[in-house]
Amino acid sequence: MRAGNILIAIGLAVYLTVSALAGESPLTSVWRALDRELSKGNMPVVVFNIDGTILDNRTRSIAIIKDFASTYKDSEISDSIVTISPEEIDYYVVETFNKCGIRNLFFLEAALRYWAENFFSNNYLLMDRPVQGSSEFVRRLYNKGAFIVYVSGRSKEKMLEGTIASLKKCGFPIGEDRTMLAMLPDNDTIVVFKKRTYENISRLGKVVAAFENEPQEVNEMKRIWGDAFVFLVKQPHFTAEPIDTSITKIESFDTE
Repeated sequence: MRAGNILIAIGLAVYLTVSALAGESPLTSVWRALDRELSKGNMPVVVFNIDGTILDNRTRSIAIIKDFASTYKDSEISDSIVTISPEEIDYYVVETFNKCGIRNLFFLEAALRYWAENFFSNNYLLMDRPVQGSSEFVRRLYNKGAFIVYVSGRSKEKMLEGTIASLKKCGFPIGEDRTMLAMLPDNDTIVVFKKRTYENISRLGKVVAAFENEPQEVNEMKRIWGDAFVFLVKQPHFTAEPIDTSITKIESFDTE
């Protein structure tokens, strides 16, 4: 990391620490950065990942699993699944079955196949729910003048229609001026897609804040937008690498 970026990171960390001690939400920094860019006549950009960041997809997973279990003849398996809550869903669905004590290999294979076919499609996307405070927070940013960008590893070919419908249903600005949705083409990899997309986003205006739930991705955001406020949303995730010390962790988008 260059000396200039190190000083910026230290300054952001100190600012966020002082704000926390003063009882302010760490998200207050985003509003100040937004106001600062607007006063300069610049276009402030705020970037959001979708799954595990602004939308909780565990309600989708549990709906798929329960629908499959309802068609299964083994009542013991069905009964153990019907009591699962969304909060008990693991990132790896097979771990959820292990928690329920399900070891039937025939059931596991069929259930995982059914889950994958439906989870990575439009079929159940309207079951997703906003992470606490997320839709209100994003809408306020948009109304204030921010350019809102959603970046997702969801398949553009298989999940675009449902994603737009889900975001609209949950109250997020989408399909309007100053909004953009970037989704993964089927002929691309997530790493290449997101890196290219992040670089293109920088051409839209000044990125003042970015939000992700994956440590690897949040570190990449910080690398590209070093002077932006970058936040890790504490939701289930895949990667486990350490995050940059200037990145702030949040559990919700509540500002009170």
